[in-house]
Amino acid sequence: MLHKSRMLLCFAAVLAAGCSMEPDPPRNLGNPYPDASELRLFVHSNYDESGKPVLTKEAGRTLTAEERQAFERTLRIEPAPDEYSACFIPHHFFAYFDPEGKKVGEIEVCFCCAGVQASPEIVAPIGPDEVLSADYDALEKLVQSMGEPTDIEC
Repeated sequence: MLHKSRMLLCFAAVLAAGCSMEPDPPRNLGNPYPDASELRLFVHSNYDESGKPVLTKEAGRTLTAEERQAFERTLRIEPAPDEYSACFIPHHFFAYFDPEGKKVGEIEVCFCCAGVQASPEIVAPIGPDEVLSADYDALEKLVQSMGEPTDIEC
């Protein structure tokens, strides 16, 4: 009888540990495109008469090594929210380029709805119940420190 109750107690402890109601904490992403040697920020602040985005800097702004590290520290993978904003109209595009100048990936950010999207998929695995996200306060400060606006059409 003692053996049976000890087994039940162990089973209950394992079940309780595995059924935590706390969501998993966000995971830092790190470098989403390891083959890239350059990262540039493109910000479009408006559209011209033909509907083409007007960029604040036509060639983008190349991030320094320190700025790139700061940007990548803001990226994270976290549990998917229960609800999503319908907005996602990004105006900030962090484009990754390889040593030959070919674009290998891009992280799009919408500060209005706090949305992040990567194209193509990043190297880090994202589970079915997870999303790419960012520390938006830190990211906003970083973008503003580069002289770029963050409140475009919000």
